[in-house]
Amino acid sequence: MRSLRTIEIVDAGLLSIAHLLLTLSAPVLEVLRIQWSIAPRDDSDQGPEIGKELAIFLGASNQHLRNVSLEAIRIPQDNLVPVLELLPYVSSLQLSHIYDVGCFLETLASEQLCPQLESIVIADITPGHQNTILSPLRKLVQSDNRPPLQQLAIQECSDFDPSDIAWLSANVADFTFVGS
Repeated sequence: MRSLRTIEIVDAGLLSIAHLLLTLSAPVLEVLRIQWSIAPRDDSDQGPEIGKELAIFLGASNQHLRNVSLEAIRIPQDNLVPVLELLPYVSSLQLSHIYDVGCFLETLASEQLCPQLESIVIADITPGHQNTILSPLRKLVQSDNRPPLQQLAIQECSDFDPSDIAWLSANVADFTFVGS
């Protein structure tokens, strides 16, 4: 697996995802996509935890990783910093059906992690969570400690205040909003 550049684990169960992450090593990996087989339906369905397994995998595979896409999985808060510290070169991040995406973004912004990050796509946020992402997004857009986001897409997310959409549109070079 030394020359593997893209890994897509799609529609897989928790045990399969965990097993693959603990088994594989891909030192020249550029693209990683992990999608759990079942999209969460509501706040009580948080998705499987893969924080420890992902940290172990990234520790052996992150030197060239530029693009990460996570869908319907959960990285517990105590694993967020260790995982994000292992993504120093990631430039594109896609988060879809992620439980508590606000905590994920807040950790990313407050800890000044992923300094090469230029693009974020946030999709399918559970209704009611849109308010938790605005503050960290503002920090990521207007940070003194990191380059500003160049591209931000928010898709299939409802209940955003028009003034927040206007602010993001005015402050992100390439901003896209597609409500649900």
